Amino acid sequence: MVAATAAVGGALLAVMIAFSWYGAVTLPPTARVPVHWGFRWGSYVPKRAGLIIWPALGALIYVVLGFVVPSSSHRPRHTWAPSVLMIVIMGAAVAFQAGALAAARRTVPDGAPPQ
Repeated sequence: MVAATAAVGGALLAVMIAFSWYGAVTLPPTARVPVHWGFRWGSYVPKRAGLIIWPALGALIYVVLGFVVPSSSHRPRHTWAPSVLMIVIMGAAVAFQAGALAAARRTVPDGAPPQ
């Protein structure tokens, strides 16, 4: 189960990196990428920072839920829970990153966030 989870988590992390690469190539230099701080999309950051934050978040989720939490778990009955949780959270992060890139495309030409 751990190897399969690591493979799926690694694939999702690779997708996040590919999305950031695609955004780096296709977004205009003045684009601003929304980042989810809290419960709303209220924070737009410059293109480079936004494209780095999303895969960094994915890597953090991958390391913490894929390796740190299972190694510190002492209950053998629920060893699958961190694995499933990691896949679900990373899948949601991939979806949010795709939404952030779509929102970054809608920024006005001077890079200001939409009103």
